[in-house]
Amino acid sequence: MLSPTHPLARQSRAPHRRLADHIGSRDNRIDQLRLYAALAVVLGHSWHIALGRDARPPLQDWTIFGFHSLAVHVFFFLSGLLVTESARRHISKPVSYVRKRALRILPALIVNAIAVPLILVAVGAWTGVGLAEMLRYALRLITMMSVQYEHPGAFAGLPFDAAINGSVWSLRHEVIVYALLIVASLAGALAHGWKRWAFLGFLLAYVLIGHAIAPFAKGGALYLLAEGRHVMFSFLLGVAAHQFADRVPLNPVVALPGIALLSTSILLENRMLAECGVIWLTCAATLLIAFPRGKAMQLPHDVSYGVYIWSWPIQQLTVFFALNWFGVTLSPMGLFTLCLGPLLLISLASWLWVERPALRWAQRQ
Repeated sequence: MLSPTHPLARQSRAPHRRLADHIGSRDNRIDQLRLYAALAVVLGHSWHIALGRDARPPLQDWTIFGFHSLAVHVFFFLSGLLVTESARRHISKPVSYVRKRALRILPALIVNAIAVPLILVAVGAWTGVGLAEMLRYALRLITMMSVQYEHPGAFAGLPFDAAINGSVWSLRHEVIVYALLIVASLAGALAHGWKRWAFLGFLLAYVLIGHAIAPFAKGGALYLLAEGRHVMFSFLLGVAAHQFADRVPLNPVVALPGIALLSTSILLENRMLAECGVIWLTCAATLLIAFPRGKAMQLPHDVSYGVYIWSWPIQQLTVFFALNWFGVTLSPMGLFTLCLGPLLLISLASWLWVERPALRWAQRQ
């Protein structure tokens, strides 16, 4: 028998860590995860922007989505986990909830939507366009009517031409989940009881219907539903983790359902199950990394959103300058390396001068 003072004996008596014990703590790596996920998106897009639309980043054949797409699931899982708590707290103040969510997204997006076309036209990366078309681009991005805006005069001759900001497609799905959460909160679906299960069932139905119509959805609301089927699943897992935080262990056991989904997908040769399995494992890894044992270092600035909205045009401009000014064709890693410094500086400026002031103003209201 082990001595009561033996390290293994003390470890065996230690309680199992649960998410509920850590979700409200500042000892987490969430800010770091957001930054790493944003940089993973940049790295993955480097293959497409440097080589063309049909390029396949490393690991995409193994992970189905590619690591840049998996990084988007990290964002949506964390949104489901954290914004659910915000919606629950604001059940009696829905206007405050909407204001805070809007001030987190819109100020930096408005600056980006106005500045990007002006910069592109000024340096000659967007030709054959007038003020009306530039305003059209800005309005469609801000209202999220067309977040992957394409124009034949933008980045002409580059491997990934026409696309002005292809990385922000998920923003409108972020707005959709914000809206779903406040409706669920007002309906009492974020509390205990059957309404909670009904809300989770609704989200699962959203995912399943999106998968079912994906082969046929070419535009409009049906396309939007199909486009969001994957991120809605990671969001669903984040909401479920919040709702059952007292039962969610912070150990590798949380990955077992994902392994089961993948195993079943192999037996049944079912792609949807495989996709859901990969997303589950990504979210499980996010959970374990986000809430480590002991203290976690906090980042002084949150530049992840700036990286996300500025990365695509900066990468495109980097390829444009390299090709047209120096006659150099960049490799994906070369592109990532060259654009990383300017991207982080612009993202830091966005945080210091736009995002953080907007958030502080929202907190005072």
